[in-house]
Amino acid sequence: MKQREGDGCTMREPQLRLFPADAFAADSDLGRLTTVLEVLPDEALCRALDRKDHPQGRNKNHTARQLLHVMIAGVVFRHEKQTLLLDELKRNSDLRDAVGLWGAESVPKDYDMSRFLPRLLEQEALIEAMVAELVHEIRKHFPDFGLHQAIDGMEVHSYARGKSDPAESSDPEATWGVKTRRSKRKDGSLYEQVYKWFGYKLHLLVDTQYELPLAFRVTTASHDEAKELLPLIDQAASHLAGEAWDREAWEDKQAAWAEQEGTKDKPEPVSRVFEGVALAGDKAHDQESTFRDLHQQYRMKPVVPLVEHWDKAEGLSVYDRDRHTRVQNEETGEYADLTWLGYEKDRETSKYGCPCDGTGPCPYFGARCNKSRGGPGALFRIKVDENWRYYPAIARDTKKWDREYNKRSAVERVNSRLALLEIKKSGYRGHGKIAMRCALGVLVMLAHAVACLRAGKPELVRTLSKAAA
Repeated sequence: MKQREGDGCTMREPQLRLFPADAFAADSDLGRLTTVLEVLPDEALCRALDRKDHPQGRNKNHTARQLLHVMIAGVVFRHEKQTLLLDELKRNSDLRDAVGLWGAESVPKDYDMSRFLPRLLEQEALIEAMVAELVHEIRKHFPDFGLHQAIDGMEVHSYARGKSDPAESSDPEATWGVKTRRSKRKDGSLYEQVYKWFGYKLHLLVDTQYELPLAFRVTTASHDEAKELLPLIDQAASHLAGEAWDREAWEDKQAAWAEQEGTKDKPEPVSRVFEGVALAGDKAHDQESTFRDLHQQYRMKPVVPLVEHWDKAEGLSVYDRDRHTRVQNEETGEYADLTWLGYEKDRETSKYGCPCDGTGPCPYFGARCNKSRGGPGALFRIKVDENWRYYPAIARDTKKWDREYNKRSAVERVNSRLALLEIKKSGYRGHGKIAMRCALGVLVMLAHAVACLRAGKPELVRTLSKAAA
């Protein structure tokens, strides 16, 4: 590393070099930090942070790159609090060397980091561009990256004690979030588990095949997850193209769509980048608008389970009571589901057939079904817009629906890896600081994956626990 004299202390600037494939074999946090920092596309961000015309002035004792790398080191080394990271920098010479510091006396003070953070928060667009560049590079290695998607929200705790009135807490921007999990005991009885937290929510759109984030957004804990679905999809489309997402441009497209929606002519989709792609989500996304907008605006196929509502008088769910894909056996009185035969894209309909086995007279449709005579049987077509929730492009209770929905477990694994980076609980308060911590966590995960690919180790892109086999 090159030495240079700073104003008040001696610093060292990291020496730029090409990424060495054999250096990735270090199975340690320090090895991961070194490779992540070498891969991270932070040149534009550091130039912007080092502007001399900034109202607060440039930090005279440390470059923006050093302070940024110190913050990233806090994520990689999983420090909840900034003071713990600074203490480790003072005693760990290898860590100081990795972030470009020279000697224990050059370690930033707590107030240096506190002054740097607001300046970093101003560069949201450049951080977004860094995420887009990393996602785009992964797409170059994996052409099918982004074609298998799932969405979920992860709780992020504020470093503040929650009050019944959030305005009375030390983090008035935070809100209360609630998650309810319904489970079944061994004896068949049902019970609920209610989990509450005070803080924020990280919304993640994930590629389920490679288990890497495509897009993300941080909101308050009480924010509706379904409202972030379309923005995340559009953000992911921009990232895959290597472009930073522009929320204002997306809102303009939504406004233009809303104006055309009521006209006689059918409006064109907002985007066809993910046309035909299945997107798995949990019951929080069971809203008619979710199914409708995914189909009309993006031509995607939602795979979302229904929230069950029961008709106590008939003893069955409202879904089973009202849907047209359930037929009754005239002989036994029992019900069966029509056989799903696929989705017809041109007609925007799902095709169904008679569920009989064709070995004798059809107990469901009688002479209308010709299966026993070698025919295809009774056929039915139901347009998806007849009921967006009941008749999606991938029918429920089918093996294909189960396969797509089971891929949603990939989001949980991504959540657990981000939790390893202490994203869920950190020593920060306020939406901006929490969002920055989450953004750095996502950047570390994506940069680690790019480092694996550049090192010729694509099998390791899904893990943060090991740098090499």
